Amino acid sequence: MSLRKKIVALGTTGLAVAGLSLAAAATPLAPAPSASAATAPNCITTVAKSGFYDSVTVTNGCSSTYRVKAIFANGPDGTCTTLRAGYQYTSTTGAAGRFDRLDLC
Repeated sequence: MSLRKKIVALGTTGLAVAGLSLAAAATPLAPAPSASAATAPNCITTVAKSGFYDSVTVTNGCSSTYRVKAIFANGPDGTCTTLRAGYQYTSTTGAAGRFDRLDLC
């Protein structure tokens, strides 16, 4: 085999390997399982208020302390807050936000 044919053969093999590598990289991978937070128990109640800024008042009617976080759609979520038994707090979001759910932290 001549030197020219060897170079062409090596180039073709390299392109084929590169093409396979690109095809493998373009194959979408399955998404990693999400570690979604658990929702708060029923003894923790929420009262959402709509206005220019939406807010939610969270009351812990449980006998235990919980760490909770208000989740808002279309706005920043609340911070993770320690809520002792019998206590309440209010979380507010931006103008476009809407209370979605309460998660445990």
